[in-house]
Amino acid sequence: MAGEREQSYRGVRRDDRADELRVIQEEIARARDEVARSVMALKDRVVDSVDWRGFVRSRPRVAFFVSFGLGLWLGLRRR
Repeated sequence: MAGEREQSYRGVRRDDRADELRVIQEEIARARDEVARSVMALKDRVVDSVDWRGFVRSRPRVAFFVSFGLGLWLGLRRR
């Protein structure tokens, strides 16, 4: 009876606590990996969204007319 009391803490055996701790650590590791993947994906999306060279490469006509219009607007504004 005394040995059984030493192995349990608040009604939970030491082996059960070790298993529960291992499961929690695995869940934390999975969550950490998922957060890291999400941050990397977000970083890639931000880099792609501010890449003006890629925009010009994929839409040359739109880029030309936008730059022409902006130049015209700036030129007329200074007069």
